[in-house]
Amino acid sequence: LPAFVRVERILHLGLDWRVTTRVETIAGGDSPVLLELPLWPGEAVTSPEIRVKDGKVSVNLPAGQTALEWQSLLEKRDRLTLTAADHAQWHEIWRADVSPIWHLQTKGIDVVHHRDPQGAWLPEWRPWPGESVELAVTRPRAVAGATLTIDKSELRLKPGQRNQVAELRLNLRSSKGGQHKIGLPHGAALQSVAIDGV
Repeated sequence: LPAFVRVERILHLGLDWRVTTRVETIAGGDSPVLLELPLWPGEAVTSPEIRVKDGKVSVNLPAGQTALEWQSLLEKRDRLTLTAADHAQWHEIWRADVSPIWHLQTKGIDVVHHRDPQGAWLPEWRPWPGESVELAVTRPRAVAGATLTIDKSELRLKPGQRNQVAELRLNLRSSKGGQHKIGLPHGAALQSVAIDGV
């Protein structure tokens, strides 16, 4: 049988956009594999041992080697169209590992799997030759609202004959740094303050 390979591409959308590509032989592993795999739009290979010519990766698997993997950087853009090459020598699998800082909407062929075996969200497509998926990637805007959350507040009072001792414990979460003012009752004298035990 002629050599036939599987091309798996994982799109990592985080602070940087990266692509991990793995080429693995399925049939004909006893003979060498030579193919030219087109890059995605805006993709630049960063692995030093991989040769790129005219926007295509030259894949050379000698006899006995069953897999080859490389890393790429991907240019950030609002829309990205992924199209499977119309070639009979390989089939493709695409996965999108999207960070929570991005919002992904897809149009085109349907997702085959939505989650990985561990349950994390990892949409997967298995396109036929010539099929495509359009990815619309946006960054969610901040929602207007409070920047301070009080998770817990506890006030302990110890009354005495001449004075009263009060101890206030607060657990705060804030999305903005800065100072948060806490008012004291009239006539109170502050004796100590500790923030995170300091």
